[in-house]
Amino acid sequence: MFGTNLLQSIVRSDLYILIAAILTALLFILCLWLARKNTGRTVKWRIRDNVDFSLDINKELTVFYSLFTTMISLFPLLGMFGTVTALLGLDLSAGDLDGVKGNFFDALTSTAWGIIFSVVYKVLHALFADFIEDQIRDSRQVSSGGDSVPERSGESADEDASTRDGK
Repeated sequence: MFGTNLLQSIVRSDLYILIAAILTALLFILCLWLARKNTGRTVKWRIRDNVDFSLDINKELTVFYSLFTTMISLFPLLGMFGTVTALLGLDLSAGDLDGVKGNFFDALTSTAWGIIFSVVYKVLHALFADFIEDQIRDSRQVSSGGDSVPERSGESADEDASTRDGK
């Protein structure tokens, strides 16, 4: 019963959280798609034919990734906004206990949805952050004049650059 009421509440009173969740999912999918597109180009980048493509991917991926990480932090705030909005709608002087219970339930469900979506997207971020950030770093290196993308054999980009410079 609670699960059904919780699902109904996202459409009835917490629609703004659902819209934010759908937008965040689209941003996440777009980030993964751009990062994957970037991965397929690293061999060609070593030939230095795709520097402009590298710059475009870097700009887009950086913007969408930044938006995605920002949206994750907005979910608890959206939940609190729904809680405050529902609690402000309480009219205790009228004596309508069913209305009070409904508003109180809406207040709690908006908090729950904010926490649920925040946790889900935070876990997805934790799983894919290294991959996406590696692609951003690689495209920056290529677009800034680096000769090649560093290998992923445990060496960092700084170690790779110092080895290349003969230090």
